[in-house]
Amino acid sequence: MVSMRRKFTGSMVLGQTALDFMISYGIAFIIIAVALAVILSTDVFSAGLAPDVCTPQPGFTCDSFAVSPSGVFVIKLSQTTDSTINVTAAACSTLPNPNNVSRPFYGNVDLLPYDKAPQYYPDSSLQYGAIIYSGGYAVISTYCYSGPDSIASGHYGNQFIGYFWINYTTSGLLPTNHNIVRVASFTTKYT
Repeated sequence: MVSMRRKFTGSMVLGQTALDFMISYGIAFIIIAVALAVILSTDVFSAGLAPDVCTPQPGFTCDSFAVSPSGVFVIKLSQTTDSTINVTAAACSTLPNPNNVSRPFYGNVDLLPYDKAPQYYPDSSLQYGAIIYSGGYAVISTYCYSGPDSIASGHYGNQFIGYFWINYTTSGLLPTNHNIVRVASFTTKYT
């Protein structure tokens, strides 16, 4: 009987140790799982928390900008040149043209006026141009392209990197003297 008690007591000690071990580590695993669930549900590591950045060329300012999940890019563009400009065309692309920096790689590559390429401009205000006075602004919208015939699209909150160009004439010059310039590079998220 004595040997059985010793065996039984030894088994109980081992069993109690195993139970303590499982409970301690089980609680630790539960705490870690809950912490991970909270972190992932609050999007702490999400690209959606990346700040919106717009790097304009000299003479221009990105007052506000956004891109929709359907690929429409809208920008409130200010200019601080010494003259009034008339924006006759706009383009947006996910890549700059490696062969010609004054043209987008995809989409409206020649920056044709609205009446020649209406598919690139969902906003009909560009049909007659967008006048921007020195120190003034205009709201311009255009499709952003990610391929030769592919409008950029994405899900809400996903990151988007793009480039924006305008074709414009300036006051004091002939209306046939067009300037094509990459106005800005930007990073934002689909909203």
